[in-house]
Amino acid sequence: MFASTPYRVTVKGQPVELYVMRNDGECWGRILPTVGPELDVSSRVDVYDWSDEDAASMLLRRAQRGHTEPAAGWPMRTESAEHVLPSVQHKIGYAYPSSPIACSLKRAAAGCYYVETSVELTAHDTYWQALETAAAHGTAPHRWSMDHPANAQFLKPEDCSR
Repeated sequence: MFASTPYRVTVKGQPVELYVMRNDGECWGRILPTVGPELDVSSRVDVYDWSDEDAASMLLRRAQRGHTEPAAGWPMRTESAEHVLPSVQHKIGYAYPSSPIACSLKRAAAGCYYVETSVELTAHDTYWQALETAAAHGTAPHRWSMDHPANAQFLKPEDCSR
Protein backbone atom coordinates (compact mmCIF):
# COMPACT_ATOMS: atom_id res chain seq x y z
CA MET A 1 0.00 0.00 0.00
CA PHE A 2 1.30 3.43 -0.91
CA ALA A 3 0.25 6.81 0.48
CA SER A 4 1.15 10.16 -1.05
CA THR A 5 2.50 13.05 0.93
CA PRO A 6 -0.33 14.89 2.65
CA TYR A 7 -2.23 17.64 0.87
CA ARG A 8 -3.39 20.25 3.35
CA VAL A 9 -6.84 21.27 2.13
CA THR A 10 -10.20 22.40 3.47
CA VAL A 11 -13.29 20.19 3.32
CA LYS A 12 -16.59 21.65 4.50
CA GLY A 13 -14.78 24.49 6.26
CA GLN A 14 -12.47 22.19 8.23
CA PRO A 15 -8.70 21.90 7.62
CA VAL A 16 -7.76 18.31 6.77
CA GLU A 17 -4.92 16.28 5.33
CA LEU A 18 -5.80 14.36 2.15
CA TYR A 19 -3.66 11.37 1.19
CA VAL A 20 -3.87 9.61 -2.17
CA MET A 21 -3.81 5.88 -1.37
CA ARG A 22 -2.90 3.14 -3.86
CA ASN A 23 -3.07 -0.63 -3.42
CA ASP A 24 -3.53 -3.54 -5.85
CA GLY A 25 -4.80 -1.39 -8.72
CA GLU A 26 -7.19 0.60 -6.52
CA CYS A 27 -6.88 4.30 -5.70
CA TRP A 28 -8.82 6.30 -3.11
CA GLY A 29 -8.38 9.23 -0.76
CA ARG A 30 -7.91 9.10 3.01
CA ILE A 31 -8.97 12.26 4.85
CA LEU A 32 -7.49 13.01 8.27
CA PRO A 33 -9.40 15.89 9.90
CA THR A 34 -7.83 17.68 12.84
CA VAL A 35 -10.85 16.59 14.88
CA GLY A 36 -13.05 13.59 14.24
CA PRO A 37 -12.78 10.20 12.57
CA GLU A 38 -10.81 9.42 9.44
CA LEU A 39 -12.79 9.30 6.20
CA ASP A 40 -12.34 7.65 2.80
CA VAL A 41 -13.33 9.16 -0.52
CA SER A 42 -13.38 7.38 -3.86
CA SER A 43 -14.00 8.35 -7.44
CA ARG A 44 -16.22 6.82 -10.08
CA VAL A 45 -13.35 7.37 -12.50
CA ASP A 46 -10.26 5.11 -12.28
CA VAL A 47 -7.50 7.48 -11.10
CA TYR A 48 -4.89 4.83 -10.24
CA ASP A 49 -2.54 5.86 -13.06
CA TRP A 50 -3.02 9.59 -12.53
CA SER A 51 -0.40 11.73 -10.81
CA ASP A 52 -0.87 12.28 -7.07
CA GLU A 53 -1.81 15.91 -7.68
CA ASP A 54 -4.43 15.12 -10.30
CA ALA A 55 -5.90 12.28 -8.24
CA ALA A 56 -5.94 14.49 -5.12
CA SER A 57 -7.75 17.22 -7.05
CA MET A 58 -10.45 14.78 -8.23
CA LEU A 59 -10.82 13.21 -4.78
CA LEU A 60 -10.99 16.63 -3.11
CA ARG A 61 -13.90 17.64 -5.37
CA ARG A 62 -15.72 14.43 -4.43
CA ALA A 63 -15.08 15.02 -0.72
CA GLN A 64 -16.31 18.61 -0.92
CA ARG A 65 -19.54 17.31 -2.44
CA GLY A 66 -20.02 14.99 0.54
CA HIS A 67 -19.04 11.70 -1.10
CA THR A 68 -17.15 10.37 1.93
CA GLU A 69 -17.58 7.35 4.16
CA PRO A 70 -15.98 6.16 7.39
CA ALA A 71 -12.43 4.96 6.78
CA ALA A 72 -12.12 1.24 6.14
CA GLY A 73 -9.14 -0.84 7.20
CA TRP A 74 -6.22 0.30 9.27
CA PRO A 75 -6.13 3.83 10.71
CA MET A 76 -3.39 6.21 9.60
CA ARG A 77 -3.56 8.29 12.74
CA THR A 78 -2.01 6.70 15.79
CA GLU A 79 -0.61 8.08 19.02
CA SER A 80 2.91 7.95 17.57
CA ALA A 81 2.10 9.17 14.07
CA GLU A 82 5.15 10.83 12.47
CA HIS A 83 3.10 13.08 10.21
CA VAL A 84 1.47 14.96 13.10
CA LEU A 85 3.93 17.42 14.61
CA PRO A 86 3.41 18.41 18.23
CA SER A 87 2.72 22.12 18.63
CA VAL A 88 6.12 22.54 20.31
CA GLN A 89 8.15 21.19 17.37
CA HIS A 90 9.11 22.26 13.86
CA LYS A 91 10.64 20.42 10.92
CA ILE A 92 13.01 22.01 8.40
CA GLY A 93 13.37 20.08 5.17
CA TYR A 94 14.20 20.44 1.51
CA ALA A 95 11.56 19.96 -1.19
CA TYR A 96 13.10 18.87 -4.48
CA PRO A 97 11.87 20.45 -7.72
CA SER A 98 8.54 18.95 -8.89
CA SER A 99 8.03 17.11 -5.58
CA PRO A 100 4.50 17.26 -4.13
CA ILE A 101 5.62 19.58 -1.32
CA ALA A 102 7.41 21.93 -3.75
CA CYS A 103 4.32 21.96 -5.97
CA SER A 104 2.01 22.73 -3.05
CA LEU A 105 4.32 25.60 -2.05
CA LYS A 106 4.38 26.94 -5.64
CA ARG A 107 8.12 26.16 -5.95
CA ALA A 108 7.93 23.25 -8.38
CA ALA A 109 10.51 24.68 -10.80
CA ALA A 110 13.35 25.32 -8.37
CA GLY A 111 12.51 23.47 -5.16
CA CYS A 112 12.87 25.09 -1.75
CA TYR A 113 13.59 24.69 1.91
CA TYR A 114 10.48 24.53 4.07
CA VAL A 115 9.45 24.86 7.69
CA GLU A 116 6.57 22.68 8.88
CA THR A 117 4.82 23.25 12.19
CA SER A 118 1.54 21.91 13.50
CA VAL A 119 -0.25 24.92 11.99
CA GLU A 120 1.64 25.96 8.83
CA LEU A 121 4.01 25.01 6.05
CA THR A 122 6.19 27.83 4.65
CA ALA A 123 8.68 27.95 1.75
CA HIS A 124 12.13 29.56 1.87
CA ASP A 125 14.90 30.11 -0.66
CA THR A 126 17.76 29.26 1.71
CA TYR A 127 18.37 27.04 4.71
CA TRP A 128 19.16 30.13 6.80
CA GLN A 129 15.82 31.75 6.01
CA ALA A 130 14.08 28.54 7.08
CA LEU A 131 16.16 28.42 10.25
CA GLU A 132 15.24 32.02 11.12
CA THR A 133 11.54 31.26 10.61
CA ALA A 134 11.79 28.17 12.83
CA ALA A 135 13.60 30.18 15.51
CA ALA A 136 10.84 32.82 15.40
CA HIS A 137 8.31 30.11 16.28
CA GLY A 138 10.27 29.29 19.43
CA THR A 139 9.82 25.55 18.85
CA ALA A 140 12.25 22.65 19.19
CA PRO A 141 13.44 20.71 16.13
CA HIS A 142 11.63 17.46 15.31
CA ARG A 143 13.91 14.41 15.19
CA TRP A 144 13.96 14.48 11.38
CA SER A 145 14.39 18.26 11.06
CA MET A 146 17.55 19.39 9.26
CA ASP A 147 18.50 21.52 12.28
CA HIS A 148 18.22 18.68 14.83
CA PRO A 149 21.66 18.07 16.44
CA ALA A 150 21.64 14.42 15.34
CA ASN A 151 21.35 15.55 11.71
CA ALA A 152 24.13 18.18 11.69
CA GLN A 153 26.54 15.72 10.07
CA PHE A 154 24.28 15.52 7.02
CA LEU A 155 24.22 19.25 6.22
CA LYS A 156 26.10 20.08 3.04
CA PRO A 157 28.62 22.97 3.05
CA GLU A 158 26.46 24.92 0.60
CA ASP A 159 23.55 24.69 3.08
CA CYS A 160 25.69 26.21 5.82
CA SER A 161 26.97 29.22 3.85
CA ARG A 162 24.95 32.39 4.04
